[in-house]
Amino acid sequence: MGKGRGPELEAPAPFSPGAVSSRGEAVVRIGIIGGLDRSGPLFGQLAHAAGHEALFHDGGVGARGVRGLEWLVEHADLVVILTDVNSHGAVRLARRMLRERGRSAVLLRRCGAARFAQLLAALGERHRLARERAA
Repeated sequence: MGKGRGPELEAPAPFSPGAVSSRGEAVVRIGIIGGLDRSGPLFGQLAHAAGHEALFHDGGVGARGVRGLEWLVEHADLVVILTDVNSHGAVRLARRMLRERGRSAVLLRRCGAARFAQLLAALGERHRLARERAA
């Protein structure tokens, strides 16, 4: 995927969503590493419709790519690494950065719009259950 906001975008442990939406729900920044540039806008729209934000990084680790990857890992609440379109080096580097921060990633071979929508639905269900437990 192309570059989103910032220098270039398994649930983290602990899971700590960032901001709160106008509906009072947690806004989760979902970082996606790898994928196709043309999918970025659609994923961004799907995330926004679900009350979240999508951050993207194309998986490139040359030149400024490493700094962009670090930015994404620091700012995303949930990181998805696509393995089919990333080099082994990019996957290892992203996982190492997450591990150093005590976090993990969701590893997916590929992720199209339907799969991303499933991820968003699961995230919504997770938040719903957490609210019920808290009540």
